[in-house]
Amino acid sequence: RLVSIAKFDLQAAADEVEVTDEAIVSFYEENDSLYQLPESASIEYIEINRGAVAESVEITEEALNEYYLDSQNRYLQDEQRRARHILILSGDDEAAAEETASSLVARIEAGEPFADLAATYSKDGTTSSQGGDLGARTRTQLSDELGAAVFTMEEGEVSGPIKSEFGFHVVRLDEILEQGPLPLDQVRGELLNELRAEETDGLFRDLTRAVSDALFDHDDMQSIAATVDLEVQTADGIQRADAGPFGNNQAAIDAIFDERVLLDGEISEVIEIDASRSAVFKVVEHSPASRQPLDEVRDEVSAAVRSIAAESIISDRAAQLMEALNAGEDFGIAAESAGAIVSPTALVGRQDQTLDPTVLA
Repeated sequence: RLVSIAKFDLQAAADEVEVTDEAIVSFYEENDSLYQLPESASIEYIEINRGAVAESVEITEEALNEYYLDSQNRYLQDEQRRARHILILSGDDEAAAEETASSLVARIEAGEPFADLAATYSKDGTTSSQGGDLGARTRTQLSDELGAAVFTMEEGEVSGPIKSEFGFHVVRLDEILEQGPLPLDQVRGELLNELRAEETDGLFRDLTRAVSDALFDHDDMQSIAATVDLEVQTADGIQRADAGPFGNNQAAIDAIFDERVLLDGEISEVIEIDASRSAVFKVVEHSPASRQPLDEVRDEVSAAVRSIAAESIISDRAAQLMEALNAGEDFGIAAESAGAIVSPTALVGRQDQTLDPTVLA
């Protein structure tokens, strides 16, 4: 569609407006719901924080050992055996591979180092560079043939050739690790974390109970804090929608704005903020909701008066333009007479991205 658009400049109209003191006072008085300061409070609080409690926990080696002994049944392991092997691949000549394996057994029994022979002859790329070391393994972690051999050998014994789907193995058993609990060193980190968490839980509960008990014996925050070796913290500007250091936590907001705490000066009960924090609150200053004095918001009121007046001017001018157009006057001449700016006629499509969506619609 070919379109001409007349635009009114709201800012230009606002610049024409002269805002008087009377207009400012009148708007301020007629709009008493505007420029309100929300109710707020300044508080003292004592926080019981699980993270802070955890930092104070020290686990002694004696306590760790005792906990390990109590927990051994959780860490039982199957019997493990540490062995070495040399793998000779069968290839196209199984007999030659078996003969090579047999000759290696003889050389080992004659005193040649197993690790050296493994590094030279073993075709197991994973273990050959480690002298054939298979590491500590349970029977199920070895192939059927190797497992059957390794778990019937004595420490230091050499066996072979042992045939498997890969070829022939020469095996030496280095160590038998009996069935039983894992060594403490292997589970130390896990046990320390468990024990620290357990100690922390107990101390956190005890501290929470101690604060609760102190509320019955003292009526001021400093005495309560001194009894449990915590500190009194402060926060200002607490509102019903924002509890400052406690965010929008509803439990904290409800406790602070409880009438007994807010108006009567009482100390709250111990309030659970979340699983890791609890707190007690005392309101030291309460500011009811109030309206800001005119002198503090004069500029805002002036801007509002100016904006409303500018919109009224534009509305009148738009009405003048519509009246002229309905009377048959030329669009451009009528718009200019009404104080509008007319854009050049342009072709506009339904998907035009440059035009205001409301105008386009």
